[in-house]
Amino acid sequence: MASNIVYEGIDENYPQAGKDNDSQGFRDNFGLVKTGLQTAQSEISSLQTTRARLDQANDFGGNNITNANTLKGTSTMYNGGVLQINTNISFESGHYQNFTIAPSTGSNLTLTLTDWPASGRYALIRVSLFGRDQADTVTWETEGAGTFLKVPTGFPNTPTIDTSAHPYIFEFWTYDGGTTVFGEYKGHFNNVI
Repeated sequence: MASNIVYEGIDENYPQAGKDNDSQGFRDNFGLVKTGLQTAQSEISSLQTTRARLDQANDFGGNNITNANTLKGTSTMYNGGVLQINTNISFESGHYQNFTIAPSTGSNLTLTLTDWPASGRYALIRVSLFGRDQADTVTWETEGAGTFLKVPTGFPNTPTIDTSAHPYIFEFWTYDGGTTVFGEYKGHFNNVI
C-alpha cells in the first residue's frame, strides 16, 4: 500500500535568508508538516495492528500466504495428556496430537473429531495414542449430524490400544469443513530392530 503522506507542497527554501518573509509561508509549511505527521501516525498505527510480528503469535485471519518458500517450518504438537472420558479431538489444538488412555477408562472410549476449518480448506490431524497395557477399544466419531467418517477397507474403527510403550498412529483430514472426514490408520509404531 502506498503512503498517503503529502510532502510535495512544502517549500524547503522558505523562509529565504535576508528577506522579510510573509508569515503565511510559515503557516503553509507548518500546516503541511502537521497533516503529514497525522497521516504518518495513522498509517504507523495501522501497521502496528496488522503486521506480522516476530516476537509473538500471528493470526492471519484466514488470508492466504502465497508464493512463499519456507525453511525449517514445523507444525504444532499438542500433548493432550491422559484420556479418562470420551473426548473431543479438536483441530484447533494442533496438527499432531498425543494422548494416553487412563487406567480408569474401562474398556471403551469414544474420540470425536471436531472444530474443523471452513469448507474449501484442507485440514489434517495426526493422532498418537498410547494404551494402558491392557485392551482398550477406541471408537472414532465426527462432530454433528450429517457428518461422515470415511475410511479405507481394513481401517480399525474400533481399534484395540493395548500397550503404553509404543504409539498407535491415525490420520484424519477434511476439505469440506468436517462434513466428510477421511481416516487412515498409519500403524502401531515399535522400535526398529
